Amino acid sequence: MSMEIDQILDRQRKFFLTGATLSVDLRIQMLKKLRRTVQKNEKRIAAALKADLGKSDFESYMCETGLVMAEISYMIGHARRFAAERRVSTPLAQSFSRSYKKPSPYGNTLIMSPWNYPFLLTMDPLADAIAAGNTAVVKPSAYSPATGAVIKKILSECFPPEYVAVVTGAGTYIYNGNGALLNSCLSSYRTPQTKTAGGKLLTYDLGGNGLRVDNKAKNLYTTTATGTLLAADIAPTGAIATVQSAPGVYAQVSAYNPRFELMYTWMVQDSYITGVSLSNRGGMMACAGLTMEGQHLVSLLRIHHFDQDEEVARVSLSDQLIVSMVWNDVDEIQVVTNRNLYLFSSEGEQLAMSPLPGELLTYENVSGGIYVAYGDYRDPAGVTVLSYTDDLEQAGSASLDRRLISITSDGNHVLILTEGQLYLGDPALRELKLRSHSDLYMVCPVGSSIYGVSPDGLIHTLL
Repeated sequence: MSMEIDQILDRQRKFFLTGATLSVDLRIQMLKKLRRTVQKNEKRIAAALKADLGKSDFESYMCETGLVMAEISYMIGHARRFAAERRVSTPLAQSFSRSYKKPSPYGNTLIMSPWNYPFLLTMDPLADAIAAGNTAVVKPSAYSPATGAVIKKILSECFPPEYVAVVTGAGTYIYNGNGALLNSCLSSYRTPQTKTAGGKLLTYDLGGNGLRVDNKAKNLYTTTATGTLLAADIAPTGAIATVQSAPGVYAQVSAYNPRFELMYTWMVQDSYITGVSLSNRGGMMACAGLTMEGQHLVSLLRIHHFDQDEEVARVSLSDQLIVSMVWNDVDEIQVVTNRNLYLFSSEGEQLAMSPLPGELLTYENVSGGIYVAYGDYRDPAGVTVLSYTDDLEQAGSASLDRRLISITSDGNHVLILTEGQLYLGDPALRELKLRSHSDLYMVCPVGSSIYGVSPDGLIHTLL
């Protein structure tokens, strides 16, 4: 993408303020141009829908392209009436004046479409937005990439980016402690996953093959894996481990030094690998394996030296699934499964174990402590959040009567986000303070600040 999203939005705002889109003649002219371009690209649209969803030419036209053409034609025929003034009765006190309603465009719109009807549910609302006199930023689903590419081609032919712009990639953004944007890391990843350590940001495409490392100022490393990426991690030293698919084996684990040079590749032939975690010093690596033994599902904790292709320990956990692994500051591994919490040494010795009191709802696993939640907010007992110390002793608990969204901690504070409420607590959950009633999708403590994502965008406040 050639322009940053904020630049696109700035250009569209300036274009709207010129008043160009207020002209109904221009709106109709652009809709006619859009209709001609869709007609010209009908075969490309059908081919893209077949590639993404396996739709036949008949289904593509009847369920997507044909409906889009009908919507555009309807708006061409009705745009003047929809934009016309409507006379309304005048109050007696203003009897010598004229009263009317005048429909006015909102201005700048965002259209995000799903994968299942990617052409219809992108172009239909776009036709309505153009007919109403708005500009638009269009974001097709990343899970229908062929259709997204055709949409971008069609709209690029019809509209300048200050009128209609198409965004087909993904982005990760780096902010400082004061909420100022430092770096934008844009990519075409369909399912971007991020890990941070040592001032570096690792972003990889889960289920794809793209991976990049950035800091607050620039991109440090970009690569394309030969297989499908299943997991990745970065250590504070800058060392990287990746897990990907490979022919003839269950998984391929690759270790890179801080200069992004490949040190070795481990071809795993006896278990799947579902996760990887590097120690804080970058000298050890833990992998979560998965296999079957008879009729039993067995999770494997596989511990490796990071700087040499040698397995140190292999721990079997029968009838449970490893969902998280984190190394603490003394090179011990905190493991969360769907049944228990574990603490292992770097040699695979079990140092502590604590069974979960209920079905795991969500968790937060950070160096030096673990938080787990279980229960149902609709039940009288509600949701219970438990706090555990670094040796898996229960430190405290909290009860919630709302749907739990997330638990996040930086080791010094814990944020519990529920539907419509945000709580701030100490690590032991001895005290919870209500911080916000606003709608938040996610939240994170950073130093003395809280970052969150709301319907209005990124928010930043002090703890």
